[in-house]
Amino acid sequence: MKTMTCKAAQAQLVDYVEGELDQARRPALQEHVATCPHCRRELQEIERVRGALGRERVPDPGAAFWEKFPDQVWQAYRNELSARPRHGLAARGGEMLARIRFVLAPRLWVPAAAVVVLVVGLALFFALETPNSPGIAAFQARIQGGKNLVPLAQRSLLELPADHRYGFSAAPGKVNFFRIGHGYAESLAYAAGGDAETARKRLAAIAGSLGAVGGDLAGLTQGSPSPRQIAALEPELARIAEGARQAALFRAGGWLVNLALAVAARDRAALQDAAPEILRLRRDLESGGVAPGALRDLSTLARLLARDSFSDREYAEAARLIREVQLVLI
Repeated sequence: MKTMTCKAAQAQLVDYVEGELDQARRPALQEHVATCPHCRRELQEIERVRGALGRERVPDPGAAFWEKFPDQVWQAYRNELSARPRHGLAARGGEMLARIRFVLAPRLWVPAAAVVVLVVGLALFFALETPNSPGIAAFQARIQGGKNLVPLAQRSLLELPADHRYGFSAAPGKVNFFRIGHGYAESLAYAAGGDAETARKRLAAIAGSLGAVGGDLAGLTQGSPSPRQIAALEPELARIAEGARQAALFRAGGWLVNLALAVAARDRAALQDAAPEILRLRRDLESGGVAPGALRDLSTLARLLARDSFSDREYAEAARLIREVQLVLI
């Protein structure tokens, strides 16, 4: 009989304790545990915890619960993080798991599948945590094939419908800052690709919406704006977008253009790096009362972007989600 390794044995211990291990595999595991002090202690610890938590099962809460679960964990983590000084990843993970143990221990033994979902979800959320939020221009500049952004933009960017002037993102008569962010990121892309005429048109549309008659923005609508000059406008445009809601809409407009470009460029690294910002945007937009469907799509998009690998199907799904959110907010 082939000798079982400790790694293989430990992978089966929870199923063994739960009575879910295949009968054909139980003898080999039992033989290994009988001769391995380390795995025997591991089994005893699992049995101890299992006994302390009781044998009551948690019913499956259903698809609606699991759909909202990642957002709830992420929001709780962000709230906890903002309330205290930053610590190392291991310390934060230990604190989070300690809180989960405190919540679960007095009540129910969570099935192994639920534990796996929770651990994987936490790993994703810790991996997504980054100390700074990059600007629209800074992120766009790192997209692979930056010199080819014009054909990418022509092929992938949303043409703003003229008869949908204000959309969900602003009350009638107010500036739609989602459109401002969208046009700003477009102007950057066209300028980077050498299409100064289209870049000027996008900047002129922004100036018209804001009523700008002078300053750097108006000047760029007359010349041949460079990406550096357009990037210098970002702090001023963000300042004009007064209030957290309008600022979030401005960032969302720009970031979704960037994501559409990164999808068209098949830039997997850029898409992964964008996942934390999309979660931040979702949180900020939620406080501004944005449509629940758009928030749900942003959550799905962030999880999709965080994957290690992308197939054609994932790229197509990311493009679809981007377009769905744009059509709501535009």
